[in-house]
This record gives sequence, C-alpha cells and structure tokens, in this order.
Amino acid sequence: MSAIFVDMDGVLADFASAALRLHGLSDNAIEQGLGELQPGQNLSELLHLAPSPRVLTVATRDAYFWDRIVSAGPAFWRYLNPLPWFDDLLWALDRCASDGIPWYICSNPGNFTGAVTGKIQWLHDRFGSSFNRYIFTKHKHLLAKKGAVLIDDFDSNVEAFNAAGGTGYLFPAPWNQAKGVTHYSFIEMFHSTIHLHTRLA
Repeated sequence: MSAIFVDMDGVLADFASAALRLHGLSDNAIEQGLGELQPGQNLSELLHLAPSPRVLTVATRDAYFWDRIVSAGPAFWRYLNPLPWFDDLLWALDRCASDGIPWYICSNPGNFTGAVTGKIQWLHDRFGSSFNRYIFTKHKHLLAKKGAVLIDDFDSNVEAFNAAGGTGYLFPAPWNQAKGVTHYSFIEMFHSTIHLHTRLA
C-alpha cells in the first residue's frame, strides 16, 4: 500500500447534522430523517421535516439546500463537529502510518467560495497549523493507482477510484449502500485488512 486518502464530510466531520440544523431541523427530526434516508437519496430530501417547510420542486430543492450553507460562509465548515468515531478512525490511520502507509485528507472543495478555507481551518484546529496533508478535488479517481486507498462515503467516488486502479472502501452512511454497517466494525475491518496487506507485502 502506498497511501490512504480519507474523505472529510460524512467520514470525519458531521456535515449532515450541521446542514440540517441550519435549515431548522431538530435533533429528533435529523435522527428520524437519517434513519429513513435510502441509499442514493440526498440530504435535501429531508427538508420537509423542517418546522415550516417550503414547498420546493425537485429542481429548486438542492439549490435552496446549498444556498443557506453558502450564506453561512467558512464558519459553517470550520465548526462542524467531529463524528463520534473520529478518534477511532484516526487511531487506525495512525497505525497504518506507523506501518509505513501515510494518510492524507482528500475532500471535495464544492462549487462555492469559503468551503476550502473553512475545511483547512477545521483541519488546523485539530491537527495544528502546520498540518498540510490535504488535497481538495472533485476528481478523486485521479489519485488512484495500485496500492492507493480511498475511504469515502459516496458510492460513485469509490466506484470511480476502483475503476481507475485503486482500492476504495465505502464508509457507512445513511445515503450509501453500506448503510447498516456499523462505523466501528468498518474501522476494525479496514485496519485489519490494511495491516494484513502490510505484513504480506
């Protein structure tokens, strides 16, 4: 294995809850909505759970969902909460690094200003201002090659990475095909698999 690329939103940072709270959803509504969400559906499809939901067409719903996030600026991204398994996943990644496999953050920069600034601040808040092991790109498959690994919560990113010659692992999320797999069992499986590959190399 040559390198591990780790997504941020939905893997390390709790984008979903923050985005839905921004639209007025309560914690109970968020829990209910994420529980009912099906693989392939978007978070914007949960806006009907807001206290005073707007009547939106499919065409305008996504734009409305993202407009509020854009208006929140870099602070939205900087102050996302780490997900509950953040420390456990970091432990597994650091174990891989000690086995000679470096890890990097690989995150989608989005289509709007402020996201990258906020994401870098999020990383510096947790790993220090000298942390620079990050890549922002929508085209994660360009990093794929034999020995390269991607951990991502979007089926399409993992599929494209695998097709380009890398090894993609789908991190469990309500919106993907790994829904139902516990995050801690994924982390244990991932660490065991990478460690075995390292020993056999």
